[in-house]
Amino acid sequence: MDANLVQQLSADSGCMRPIRLTPRLVLLACLCTFVLVSTSFFSLQARPPDAFEPQALSAAETIVDTDVSPPSLPPPPPPPSSPLTSLPQRIAPRISVVAIWEGSFPFPALVNFFASFRANAPTVELVWIGIRKDEQDACLDIGQYATLEHEDPSSNIVFRCLTRLEYWTAHREYFCRQWKCSAEERQEVLDVFMERNDMDRNKSLYRIWRGYIFRDFLHSETQWWGWADVDTFMGSFQSQFPWDVASDYDVIIPAHTDSMLYLRGHLGFIQTRAETEFRMNLYDNMRSMDGFIHRHKDAYWCAEEAEFSAFVIRTPSISFLTLPYHLVELGFDARSPATALFASPSGAYALSPSHSPPLPAFPDFPLLALPSAPSSFVPTFSAAGATHPVDLVTGVDRDKWVPAETTTFYEPPPADELGWAAGEEGEGEPVRIVGRGGGFEGGREGVWERFERARPELRVRVLGAADGEVRASLTEGLYIHWMEHKYEHRPTFDSIPARPLLPSEALAAYYTDGMEIWNIDRGELVWRSVLLD
Repeated sequence: MDANLVQQLSADSGCMRPIRLTPRLVLLACLCTFVLVSTSFFSLQARPPDAFEPQALSAAETIVDTDVSPPSLPPPPPPPSSPLTSLPQRIAPRISVVAIWEGSFPFPALVNFFASFRANAPTVELVWIGIRKDEQDACLDIGQYATLEHEDPSSNIVFRCLTRLEYWTAHREYFCRQWKCSAEERQEVLDVFMERNDMDRNKSLYRIWRGYIFRDFLHSETQWWGWADVDTFMGSFQSQFPWDVASDYDVIIPAHTDSMLYLRGHLGFIQTRAETEFRMNLYDNMRSMDGFIHRHKDAYWCAEEAEFSAFVIRTPSISFLTLPYHLVELGFDARSPATALFASPSGAYALSPSHSPPLPAFPDFPLLALPSAPSSFVPTFSAAGATHPVDLVTGVDRDKWVPAETTTFYEPPPADELGWAAGEEGEGEPVRIVGRGGGFEGGREGVWERFERARPELRVRVLGAADGEVRASLTEGLYIHWMEHKYEHRPTFDSIPARPLLPSEALAAYYTDGMEIWNIDRGELVWRSVLLD
């Protein structure tokens, strides 16, 4: 084409047609350009001092002449439902649980730790942070259980692999922002973190800040972050987490009834909001670089159950809520061959201690028709509940596993002294909920105790019963902690098949006697641990 030819948009046809430039057209074009530039210059000079200043154009931006009709645009991208769409967006969870692991595959039950989080999608996400020694080392490969975010943003299990240096650098970055470290101090803080790596084998010494340190790995809209031990199995968050009152508290402590108040190392939840983060940073030994270097070095190996518990429970500005029905665990007074725990994709259950008539012990324990779907949500507090203030007793040696100076107790008064009867026959003893905040009046330190009726037990069929009408009573909770099974009878615990439970299956555990996997739909025993003398 001739060099004097240019292309011009035709407003009526939308196509391109060539025209030839003449001297008159060239002169007219130059005059128009001068007028436009002059007008723009003087309008900018007349702009008031506080007017919005346009940003410089980036390389990806272009100037569009609005006096010319735009060219035809390409078709819009396909809608989200189209199979041509790129990967789906990561769904916002309400809770992000952060688990940290350094080392090899711990035990076969880890498979169902992941499966239990999968069953809680999209309400809860698990952020798994693997640690490797250096660039030549590798993190525990959990690819068959979790998916990298960039591969599948819809997954509720997020995997991150960090070297030790990267892991402790993240801690340095978080705390040095609080302490306003100089360049030299930043290096010193990192050196101290690295030197103390072996002191923190349980990844406990900074646990109450874990979600804030690794906030970039969490979904930006999550409301709660938590920690979890990997020897746990999650039940139904949908029905068991206190959604109706959770926003009133900084810390949620899932726990069994105990007069000692402390954070559980195996599971806990803290709000992501800035006010709660500010309160966590009031912990004295970590408020300054000096405190970190000279005082926090002597922290207990399970700090969340010791120092951090004393800090949270004794600090009046930190609100907390303990829920005794969350933990599905063997009570020390209920360990018998017939005591059974049940883990299924629908929830976490235990045979009720009040069950009658008694069922045969393992290996003759019958299969039960466990629920096939999560149960309905029950409000945390009822109109029948009664709250009263209590005072704390601190630093008392009562033969606990943590240093005596970190223990905090309350003295629970007998229910009948407060005019709280056990209720109708079959309702059992009242549930004792302890907390601070939430609009309830507390004692000297703001702590209160509340009596509530025990939650209704689940009545399920005993499969294979002669008359078909025999029922077993179950209690439901948020999670199971396999502590007794892991430590009291490790061979049985290690023999669990390393595969996720199917929707129709359940893992039944009978303290130290044995374990089984049932297929409830078929009423069949799928697997049983070796019978021991």
